[in-house]
Amino acid sequence: MPDLEVTQKVMALLEPGVWRSGEALAAQLGVSRVSVWKAVQKLRAQGYPLESGAGGYRFEVDAPLGIEGVTYLGSVGSTMDQARNLARGDAPEFSAVLSERQSAGRGRRGRVWQSPAGSGLYLSLVLRPDVPLSSLGLLPLLVGACLQRAIDAQTGFAGVLKWSNDLLAPDGRKLAGVLLESEIEDGAAKFVVLGIGINVRVQDFPLDLNAAALEEFTPNVNRKALLENILTELRVQYERFLESPSSALELWRSQNGTLGRAVRVLLPDSSSWDGTAVEVASDGGLQVQTLSGELKTVFAGDVSLRHT
Repeated sequence: MPDLEVTQKVMALLEPGVWRSGEALAAQLGVSRVSVWKAVQKLRAQGYPLESGAGGYRFEVDAPLGIEGVTYLGSVGSTMDQARNLARGDAPEFSAVLSERQSAGRGRRGRVWQSPAGSGLYLSLVLRPDVPLSSLGLLPLLVGACLQRAIDAQTGFAGVLKWSNDLLAPDGRKLAGVLLESEIEDGAAKFVVLGIGINVRVQDFPLDLNAAALEEFTPNVNRKALLENILTELRVQYERFLESPSSALELWRSQNGTLGRAVRVLLPDSSSWDGTAVEVASDGGLQVQTLSGELKTVFAGDVSLRHT
Protein backbone atom coordinates (compact mmCIF):
# COMPACT_ATOMS: atom_id res chain seq x y z
CA MET A 1 0.00 0.00 0.00
CA PRO A 2 1.47 3.44 -0.93
CA ASP A 3 2.62 5.60 2.00
CA LEU A 4 0.09 8.34 1.20
CA GLU A 5 -2.78 5.86 1.28
CA VAL A 6 -1.57 4.42 4.60
CA THR A 7 -1.41 7.93 6.08
CA GLN A 8 -4.93 8.76 4.92
CA LYS A 9 -6.35 5.51 6.27
CA VAL A 10 -4.61 5.86 9.63
CA MET A 11 -6.10 9.33 9.98
CA ALA A 12 -9.56 8.01 9.13
CA LEU A 13 -9.30 5.33 11.83
CA LEU A 14 -8.15 7.61 14.65
CA GLU A 15 -10.64 9.46 16.87
CA PRO A 16 -10.47 12.17 19.53
CA GLY A 17 -9.78 10.67 22.95
CA VAL A 18 -9.95 7.02 21.79
CA TRP A 19 -6.74 5.01 21.90
CA ARG A 20 -5.95 2.68 18.99
CA SER A 21 -2.88 0.50 19.29
CA GLY A 22 -0.31 0.44 16.52
CA GLU A 23 -0.71 -3.33 16.36
CA ALA A 24 -4.49 -3.09 15.84
CA LEU A 25 -4.13 -0.38 13.20
CA ALA A 26 -1.47 -2.37 11.36
CA ALA A 27 -3.61 -5.52 11.40
CA GLN A 28 -6.70 -3.68 10.17
CA LEU A 29 -4.80 -2.04 7.31
CA GLY A 30 -2.63 -5.03 6.44
CA VAL A 31 0.63 -3.09 6.89
CA SER A 32 3.53 -3.14 9.36
CA ARG A 33 3.56 -1.29 12.68
CA VAL A 34 6.50 0.71 11.34
CA SER A 35 4.27 1.91 8.49
CA VAL A 36 1.67 3.01 11.02
CA TRP A 37 4.29 4.85 13.08
CA LYS A 38 5.57 6.64 9.96
CA ALA A 39 2.01 7.65 9.05
CA VAL A 40 1.46 9.13 12.53
CA GLN A 41 4.70 11.12 12.26
CA LYS A 42 3.61 12.50 8.87
CA LEU A 43 0.25 13.54 10.27
CA ARG A 44 1.92 15.28 13.18
CA ALA A 45 4.27 17.09 10.80
CA GLN A 46 1.21 18.29 8.89
CA GLY A 47 -0.15 19.88 12.08
CA TYR A 48 -2.67 17.31 13.27
CA PRO A 49 -2.80 17.05 17.10
CA LEU A 50 -2.03 13.37 17.67
CA GLU A 51 -1.02 11.86 20.99
CA SER A 52 0.87 8.64 21.64
CA GLY A 53 0.95 6.55 24.79
CA ALA A 54 0.74 3.06 26.21
CA GLY A 55 -2.63 2.62 24.51
CA GLY A 56 -1.29 3.54 21.09
CA TYR A 57 -2.37 6.66 19.20
CA ARG A 58 -5.29 9.07 19.26
CA PHE A 59 -6.34 12.58 18.34
CA GLU A 60 -6.38 15.04 21.22
CA VAL A 61 -9.72 14.83 23.00
CA ASP A 62 -10.92 18.22 21.68
CA ALA A 63 -9.62 17.93 18.12
CA PRO A 64 -12.28 19.65 15.95
CA LEU A 65 -12.79 16.92 13.36
CA GLY A 66 -15.91 15.11 12.23
CA ILE A 67 -18.12 18.22 12.11
CA GLU A 68 -20.62 18.25 9.25
CA GLY A 69 -19.71 20.67 6.48
CA VAL A 70 -16.26 21.44 7.90
CA THR A 71 -13.17 20.37 5.97
CA TYR A 72 -10.55 19.63 8.63
CA LEU A 73 -6.92 20.15 7.62
CA GLY A 74 -3.59 19.98 9.41
CA SER A 75 -1.80 22.87 7.75
CA VAL A 76 -2.58 25.38 4.99
CA GLY A 77 -1.38 28.77 3.87
CA SER A 78 -4.70 30.46 4.62
CA THR A 79 -8.15 29.03 5.29
CA MET A 80 -9.58 32.14 3.59
CA ASP A 81 -7.99 31.11 0.29
CA GLN A 82 -9.21 27.53 0.68
CA ALA A 83 -12.77 28.64 1.44
CA ARG A 84 -12.77 31.07 -1.49
CA ASN A 85 -11.90 28.17 -3.78
CA LEU A 86 -14.85 26.23 -2.34
CA ALA A 87 -17.15 29.20 -2.90
CA ARG A 88 -16.07 29.59 -6.52
CA GLY A 89 -16.84 25.91 -6.96
CA ASP A 90 -20.46 26.48 -5.90
CA ALA A 91 -20.08 25.03 -2.41
CA PRO A 92 -23.27 25.42 -0.33
CA GLU A 93 -23.63 27.93 2.47
CA PHE A 94 -21.86 27.06 5.72
CA SER A 95 -19.25 25.01 3.92
CA ALA A 96 -16.12 25.69 5.95
CA VAL A 97 -12.40 25.04 6.09
CA LEU A 98 -10.65 24.66 9.44
CA SER A 99 -6.92 24.15 9.80
CA GLU A 100 -4.85 23.36 12.86
CA ARG A 101 -2.08 25.57 11.53
CA GLN A 102 -1.81 28.42 9.02
CA SER A 103 1.48 29.58 7.53
CA ALA A 104 -0.05 32.70 6.00
CA GLY A 105 -3.10 33.43 8.14
CA ARG A 106 -4.30 37.01 7.82
CA GLY A 107 -6.42 39.45 9.73
CA ARG A 108 -7.89 42.84 8.99
CA ARG A 109 -5.86 45.39 7.02
CA GLY A 110 -3.45 42.72 5.80
CA ARG A 111 -2.09 41.85 9.22
CA VAL A 112 -0.66 38.40 9.96
CA TRP A 113 -2.79 36.21 12.24
CA GLN A 114 -0.61 34.09 14.53
CA SER A 115 -1.90 30.52 14.12
CA PRO A 116 0.39 27.71 15.34
CA ALA A 117 -0.83 24.11 15.40
CA GLY A 118 -3.33 23.01 18.03
CA SER A 119 -3.56 26.35 19.81
CA GLY A 120 -6.79 27.86 18.49
CA LEU A 121 -9.66 27.71 16.05
CA TYR A 122 -8.87 29.02 12.57
CA LEU A 123 -11.94 28.75 10.38
CA SER A 124 -13.24 30.25 7.14
CA LEU A 125 -16.90 29.94 6.22
CA VAL A 126 -18.77 30.36 2.93
CA LEU A 127 -22.01 32.38 2.94
CA ARG A 128 -24.24 33.54 0.10
CA PRO A 129 -26.38 36.25 1.73
CA ASP A 130 -29.27 37.52 -0.38
CA VAL A 131 -29.25 41.03 1.11
CA PRO A 132 -28.42 44.51 -0.22
CA LEU A 133 -24.71 45.26 -0.55
CA SER A 134 -25.15 48.01 2.02
CA SER A 135 -25.98 45.33 4.60
CA LEU A 136 -22.82 43.25 4.13
CA GLY A 137 -20.95 45.48 6.56
CA LEU A 138 -23.24 44.22 9.32
CA LEU A 139 -22.04 40.63 9.00
CA PRO A 140 -18.79 41.10 10.96
CA LEU A 141 -20.78 42.66 13.80
CA LEU A 142 -23.14 39.68 13.73
CA VAL A 143 -20.33 37.14 13.78
CA GLY A 144 -18.47 38.92 16.57
CA ALA A 145 -21.61 38.87 18.70
CA CYS A 146 -22.14 35.17 17.93
CA LEU A 147 -18.59 34.36 19.02
CA GLN A 148 -19.15 36.14 22.31
CA ARG A 149 -22.47 34.36 22.91
CA ALA A 150 -21.06 30.90 22.11
CA ILE A 151 -17.96 31.37 24.25
CA ASP A 152 -20.02 32.73 27.15
CA ALA A 153 -22.52 29.86 26.91
CA GLN A 154 -19.77 27.23 27.07
CA THR A 155 -17.34 28.81 29.53
CA GLY A 156 -19.17 31.57 31.40
CA PHE A 157 -16.53 34.02 30.17
CA ALA A 158 -17.86 36.66 27.79
CA GLY A 159 -14.93 38.99 27.10
CA VAL A 160 -15.45 42.49 25.74
CA LEU A 161 -17.02 42.97 22.30
CA LYS A 162 -15.27 45.85 20.50
CA TRP A 163 -16.32 47.47 17.24
CA SER A 164 -16.52 46.08 14.82
CA ASN A 165 -15.90 42.42 15.60
CA ASP A 166 -13.00 41.92 17.99
CA LEU A 167 -13.41 40.02 21.23
CA LEU A 168 -11.06 41.33 23.91
CA ALA A 169 -9.81 40.14 27.27
CA PRO A 170 -10.65 42.36 30.27
CA ASP A 171 -7.17 43.91 30.01
CA GLY A 172 -7.70 44.84 26.36
CA ARG A 173 -5.69 42.09 24.68
CA LYS A 174 -7.25 40.40 21.66
CA LEU A 175 -8.85 36.98 22.04
CA ALA A 176 -10.68 36.61 18.72
CA GLY A 177 -11.36 38.43 15.48
CA VAL A 178 -13.36 38.23 12.28
CA LEU A 179 -12.37 38.96 8.68
CA LEU A 180 -14.85 39.41 5.82
CA GLU A 181 -13.99 39.11 2.14
CA SER A 182 -16.55 39.07 -0.66
CA GLU A 183 -16.82 38.63 -4.41
CA ILE A 184 -19.21 41.04 -6.11
CA GLU A 185 -20.87 40.34 -9.45
CA ASP A 186 -23.51 42.48 -11.21
CA GLY A 187 -24.01 44.66 -8.15
CA ALA A 188 -24.62 41.78 -5.74
CA ALA A 189 -22.51 39.57 -3.51
CA LYS A 190 -21.81 36.31 -5.31
CA PHE A 191 -20.46 34.97 -2.03
CA VAL A 192 -18.90 36.04 1.24
CA VAL A 193 -16.05 34.33 3.06
CA LEU A 194 -15.95 34.92 6.80
CA GLY A 195 -12.69 34.20 8.58
CA ILE A 196 -12.78 33.47 12.31
CA GLY A 197 -9.69 33.29 14.48
CA ILE A 198 -9.85 32.42 18.19
CA ASN A 199 -6.84 32.07 20.48
CA VAL A 200 -7.74 29.17 22.77
CA ARG A 201 -4.54 27.88 24.32
CA VAL A 202 -1.76 29.94 25.85
CA GLN A 203 1.20 30.40 23.54
CA ASP A 204 4.19 32.71 23.14
CA PHE A 205 2.46 35.59 21.39
CA PRO A 206 4.72 38.26 19.88
CA LEU A 207 4.46 41.35 22.11
CA ASP A 208 3.37 43.57 19.22
CA LEU A 209 0.22 41.44 18.68
CA ASN A 210 -1.19 42.31 22.13
CA ALA A 211 -2.97 38.94 22.09
CA ALA A 212 -4.49 36.75 24.79
CA ALA A 213 -5.86 33.20 24.99
CA LEU A 214 -9.19 31.98 26.35
CA GLU A 215 -7.53 29.50 28.68
CA GLU A 216 -5.89 32.37 30.57
CA PHE A 217 -9.37 33.16 31.88
CA THR A 218 -11.31 29.89 31.62
CA PRO A 219 -9.44 26.56 31.75
CA ASN A 220 -9.94 23.37 29.76
CA VAL A 221 -11.79 24.83 26.78
CA ASN A 222 -12.95 22.03 24.47
CA ARG A 223 -12.25 23.33 20.97
CA LYS A 224 -14.58 20.95 19.16
CA ALA A 225 -17.52 21.74 21.45
CA LEU A 226 -16.80 25.45 21.13
CA LEU A 227 -16.75 25.26 17.33
CA GLU A 228 -20.04 23.35 17.30
CA ASN A 229 -21.60 25.98 19.58
CA ILE A 230 -20.33 28.79 17.34
CA LEU A 231 -21.74 27.21 14.19
CA THR A 232 -25.11 26.59 15.86
CA GLU A 233 -25.29 30.19 17.07
CA LEU A 234 -24.26 31.48 13.66
CA ARG A 235 -26.95 29.51 11.85
CA VAL A 236 -29.67 30.87 14.14
CA GLN A 237 -28.55 34.50 13.97
CA TYR A 238 -27.75 34.35 10.24
CA GLU A 239 -31.31 33.25 9.43
CA ARG A 240 -32.59 36.23 11.41
CA PHE A 241 -30.15 38.47 9.54
CA LEU A 242 -31.46 37.28 6.16
CA GLU A 243 -35.01 38.08 7.24
CA SER A 244 -34.03 41.44 8.75
CA PRO A 245 -30.43 42.69 8.44
CA SER A 246 -31.03 45.19 11.24
CA SER A 247 -31.19 42.24 13.66
CA ALA A 248 -27.37 42.17 13.49
CA LEU A 249 -27.28 45.71 14.87
CA GLU A 250 -29.71 44.89 17.64
CA LEU A 251 -27.68 41.84 18.64
CA TRP A 252 -24.36 43.69 18.62
CA ARG A 253 -25.74 46.68 20.53
CA SER A 254 -27.13 44.38 23.23
CA GLN A 255 -23.70 42.83 23.87
CA ASN A 256 -21.11 45.44 22.94
CA GLY A 257 -18.46 46.95 25.18
CA THR A 258 -17.75 49.93 22.92
CA LEU A 259 -20.65 52.42 22.98
CA GLY A 260 -20.26 55.08 25.62
CA ARG A 261 -16.52 54.41 25.89
CA ALA A 262 -13.64 56.76 25.18
CA VAL A 263 -11.91 55.56 21.99
CA ARG A 264 -8.96 56.33 19.78
CA VAL A 265 -9.46 56.03 16.02
CA LEU A 266 -6.46 55.11 13.87
CA LEU A 267 -7.17 55.66 10.18
CA PRO A 268 -5.56 53.84 7.23
CA ASP A 269 -3.38 56.92 6.53
CA SER A 270 -1.91 56.51 10.07
CA SER A 271 -3.61 59.66 11.40
CA SER A 272 -5.52 59.32 14.66
CA TRP A 273 -7.98 61.19 16.85
CA ASP A 274 -9.85 60.66 20.10
CA GLY A 275 -13.51 60.78 20.98
CA THR A 276 -16.44 58.91 22.46
CA ALA A 277 -18.25 56.05 20.68
CA VAL A 278 -21.94 56.98 20.69
CA GLU A 279 -23.75 54.73 18.20
CA VAL A 280 -23.52 52.27 15.34
CA ALA A 281 -25.10 53.44 12.07
CA SER A 282 -27.52 51.35 10.03
CA ASP A 283 -24.67 50.31 7.69
CA GLY A 284 -22.40 49.24 10.55
CA GLY A 285 -20.21 52.34 10.75
CA LEU A 286 -19.21 53.52 14.21
CA GLN A 287 -20.36 57.04 15.10
CA VAL A 288 -17.83 58.82 17.27
CA GLN A 289 -18.13 62.25 18.86
CA THR A 290 -14.74 63.98 18.69
CA LEU A 291 -13.29 66.00 21.54
CA SER A 292 -14.44 69.16 19.71
CA GLY A 293 -18.03 67.87 19.57
CA GLU A 294 -18.10 66.87 15.88
CA LEU A 295 -19.88 63.60 15.02
CA LYS A 296 -17.88 61.40 12.65
CA THR A 297 -18.68 57.95 11.26
CA VAL A 298 -15.83 55.45 11.05
CA PHE A 299 -15.94 52.71 8.43
CA ALA A 300 -12.27 51.80 7.96
CA GLY A 301 -9.47 51.86 10.48
CA ASP A 302 -8.81 50.64 13.99
CA VAL A 303 -10.70 51.70 17.08
CA SER A 304 -9.09 51.11 20.46
CA LEU A 305 -10.82 51.45 23.81
CA ARG A 306 -9.23 53.98 26.13
CA HIS A 307 -9.15 53.82 29.91
CA THR A 308 -9.88 57.20 31.43
